[in-house]
Amino acid sequence: MIFNETPRRKQINELVAWGHWFAFANILMAIVISSVYLLSSPIANTPLSILYMVLTWLGHISFITFFG
Repeated sequence: MIFNETPRRKQINELVAWGHWFAFANILMAIVISSVYLLSSPIANTPLSILYMVLTWLGHISFITFFG
């Protein structure tokens, strides 16, 4: 267990935290931009198919954005 945190370690932790927030912001922007394609497609017939479409859309966009 680390009891004393060095300034360098603290700086690295802050940079990693900012990197996670940056990735999260990029995912949100990509979802907003890609919603144009989701909203332009015809609506699905059943509630289950709508749920599937939304979940796969969120999952694919989030993964592709984080991967990049």
